[in-house]
Amino acid sequence: MVPHKFAVCISSSSSVSAGGIIFGGGAYSFPPSKLDLSKNLVFTPIVTNPNSTAPIYTVGEPSIEYFIKVRSIKVDGTPVRFNSSLLSFDNDGNGGTKISTLTAYTTLHSEIYSAIVGVFVGKAEAMKIRRVAAVAPFGACFSRRSIAYNGRTGTGVPIIDLVMENRSPLLHNKNARWRIYGANSMVEVSTNVSCLAFVDGGSDVRTAVVVGGLQMEDNLVEFDLVSSELGISSSLLRFGTSCSQFKGI
Repeated sequence: MVPHKFAVCISSSSSVSAGGIIFGGGAYSFPPSKLDLSKNLVFTPIVTNPNSTAPIYTVGEPSIEYFIKVRSIKVDGTPVRFNSSLLSFDNDGNGGTKISTLTAYTTLHSEIYSAIVGVFVGKAEAMKIRRVAAVAPFGACFSRRSIAYNGRTGTGVPIIDLVMENRSPLLHNKNARWRIYGANSMVEVSTNVSCLAFVDGGSDVRTAVVVGGLQMEDNLVEFDLVSSELGISSSLLRFGTSCSQFKGI
């Protein structure tokens, strides 16, 4: 019997491969790497929003979307300060964090967005990265000439961590960490400008944090429907491979 698991791997290079969906669980190995990537996943519970987030729903119907419990957010190790209650569901099911491949860029409640941008810009300036005029829908944009390139993880910018609930076999504390490197946090909008690829969703958003498709590119994300857990690799570029190397079965 095939385990009730599936993994999603979205390629950042659709001209090479769109990536794919793997049913039944790992081992996962994408060339040229020979690592079993299932051993490099960190795990966090999939949580249920007691109120549906669908456009049309029955009162009291739970959401069928995939939510996780983010406890905090850090930029280069510095905690981002905002009203942490936004990361939990209120009585009407507002708040929390969900995964959505239908959303292009991670979309945030205004308070969280402003706080992240403030810390990110400060860290970027300390790295001599020059801020330039914003390009909609992004609020923080930078001169590409001032950004170093990291051959393993993309543009050399401050690292964003989503600190999640529960276990991680790789860490010695109770929190798992979804680490977002430059390849997933930045988007090129022109020859000379790259922007932080997070979007201000406003103060009346249904969900406080919606992790979008760009942030999932070249990340292996496993959905274990029996254990109700989400396994996350963070960037596969660290292992010398990517989702474009997925060849199917």
